[in-house]
This record gives sequence, C-alpha cells and structure tokens, in this order.
Amino acid sequence: MDDEENRPSHSREMDNQDSDNSEEWISSDESSSQQSKKQHEDARDKKRHQCTTCGYSSNRQDAFKRHVVTLTAEKPYVCEICNKEFLRRCHIRVHESQIVKNHSCEKCDKKYDSSSSLRRHVRTAHDKRLDHKCPVCNAEFAQASVLARHLKTHTRARDYKCDKCGKVYTREYNLKVHEKTHTEERP
Repeated sequence: MDDEENRPSHSREMDNQDSDNSEEWISSDESSSQQSKKQHEDARDKKRHQCTTCGYSSNRQDAFKRHVVTLTAEKPYVCEICNKEFLRRCHIRVHESQIVKNHSCEKCDKKYDSSSSLRRHVRTAHDKRLDHKCPVCNAEFAQASVLARHLKTHTRARDYKCDKCGKVYTREYNLKVHEKTHTEERP
C-alpha cells in the first residue's frame, strides 16, 4: 500500500477504473492536450515574417532575408578574382576554393584546387603507381576509371552508335570525333 500512496495521483486514478475521478482526469488531460496542440498550431501559423509577393513566411529573420534576396535576383557577393556574382556567401566560398589553386606539385609546379586532386596527380604522373590491374591481359592502370574503359576493349561492347551512319564505338569520345566528319568541323 505504501507504493500506491507514493505514486502520482493520476496513476492511482488510472488503476482504479471504478473511480469517478479517473474519467475526470482523462477528460481534463485530453482537453489540456488538445488545447496545447491548438496553441502550438496557432503559433506555427502566425509567422513573424511574411512575404507580400508570394506568401512565404518564417519565424526566422535570416531565412526570410535569404528568401527576399532570391525574389529580387540580387547577388550581393562578388568574387574579387573574376567578378562573378553569387546569391549566398557559402556559394562564393566554394567558388573561390575552386579557382584559387593553392595546392602545388613540388615536382612539376602544377597547381590544384584540392589536396585530393594533387595526390591523384602525384600518384599518376610522378609515382607511376599502377594500382588497377586488368584481369584479362594484366595491363596496369593508375585509375579505376581508365581500367573500366580498357575492359570494354576485351568485351567488344560498342555502346556508342552514330545516328547518321550507324558506325559503333567503345568510347563516347571516339564517337564525338567521328560525328564531326559528317559536318564541316574538323576534329
């Protein structure tokens, strides 16, 4: 009985189904829950910042400002290197990291925008690491993509077909070069 006395009152009422108080507790709990939900929905529907152009609304001022800028087509962030304009600060940061090539190869002075690109260059151009081996002819390649292209020579899969004459190629590049023969363009 001591345990029963120490439990919160609503738990006791729930255990005693014959008690008139249990129905009151359930109905009062439901009404307060419903009331709380309604208040939450009302608050959610009443956003502090509302766009008069399209009806967009937000409680967050930064999100609302970002929305307004998209409507005006204003691009306030300008790259100091090439003068390209951007809508958001994060976009210009990505752009600048791509054009500012600050990863230099110590062996040939080529520059890359990322350390991973520089590592790939060193591995393929200088270290001559050929980590990808053809299972058919044992030819070795520095990159998996080059091996995949090479494997097509063994299967004779010719996935690239000229629409004009029907000639087929294993590589898309070779098809594009061929297609130029049908025009005045020289490859």
